[in-house]
Amino acid sequence: MVRPGQTRRKRHYGRLPGAQHRTAPIVSPDTELVDPLVELAAAAAVTTHLRLATGIYLLPLRHPLTTARAVCTLQEIAAGRFMFGLGFGWLEEEFVALGIPFAERVTRFEETIDILRQAWRSGPIDHHGRHFTIERVQSTKHVTTVPLILGGNTDRALQRAARLGDGWFSSGTP
Repeated sequence: MVRPGQTRRKRHYGRLPGAQHRTAPIVSPDTELVDPLVELAAAAAVTTHLRLATGIYLLPLRHPLTTARAVCTLQEIAAGRFMFGLGFGWLEEEFVALGIPFAERVTRFEETIDILRQAWRSGPIDHHGRHFTIERVQSTKHVTTVPLILGGNTDRALQRAARLGDGWFSSGTP
């Protein structure tokens, strides 16, 4: 949040403070970017014992109903072996590219978790929130159990994982 009289600090990823402006892209142009839910469904279809997880799926970048249905399908293919690793992102450029306000990422994340849990209970859901309004939409007719594993290394991230999640993923040094 920028207060009156302050200027917003520009984020410079991948460089040390005082270093020259970043010239290399954040993701190498030759990096294959795949949809993790599609890729994990393919893995689930040809395995029977591996536990599968995302680490970390950027939840605020997707609509909750699309995510709920995709995850239901993946969990069915995986026969219950999927754990949904979730985060709300740190790279502002990703949000800008998709037209989603970066400042809303945490509130969208938390609201989407609520919608996902409702959608996976079976039957139609009704939700009237800050970011989403959903009336009488059904994602699945069967209860779908999906462990939600939240990411992050700050005290707030750990508190959020304890409040909203079923587990916690660390990245880097906690």
